Amino acid sequence: MPRPIRVHKTLGKIPILVKVAQNENVANKLLQYPQVVNPPHTTADYLLLTAEVKDYYTQHLTGNHKATLKMYEADKKMAIFYYETAQYIELLANQLLDSALPIGVGFRVFAIPKTRSRKGLVVKDGASAGDILIEYSRIKGALAYRVEVAEVVKGSDPQFRHGAAGGITAMTVTGLKPDTKYMIHLVPIFSRYEDLTLAPIAFRTKEDF
Repeated sequence: MPRPIRVHKTLGKIPILVKVAQNENVANKLLQYPQVVNPPHTTADYLLLTAEVKDYYTQHLTGNHKATLKMYEADKKMAIFYYETAQYIELLANQLLDSALPIGVGFRVFAIPKTRSRKGLVVKDGASAGDILIEYSRIKGALAYRVEVAEVVKGSDPQFRHGAAGGITAMTVTGLKPDTKYMIHLVPIFSRYEDLTLAPIAFRTKEDF
């Protein structure tokens, strides 16, 4: 029996405009999921409330005390919208066994399939110049895999590019340079989402392939 899907509902102590953005994200995402029927608060309800909060916030910045009080009252109402929608999404996700639903709507989700550690990832020399072979253990529930590759450049963030896709337990990445350090990122692909949580590993190609 699948483990229950639990949605993390708290926004914590974050600025008003961040909460507005969170709620507007939920409002827009609700429209993208036909399985979300009769939510406790509609997209129109969300957008009307967030517009109200932004208006009060603008007045609050001018020192309008009444607007400040109304802003915090609306902020509490906005939190209730968010929590009640999260509870509804949690219930719906469990009924449909759809862990991708709350992810897409903007809530943090627990109980998605856990991937194995990167210990199962092995990088070998390929059969041709500029090629490497990546082998990995199968991950339960994954339908396919994608490999992203980034050349490691000192002082710069890795810029990952598509390396290869497919493969049940192995795939070949082509077009690499000799004597160069790369970051290799394996991404398991499930039916409704991709798992980006596996940490990349470093790999240096030989001086001469």
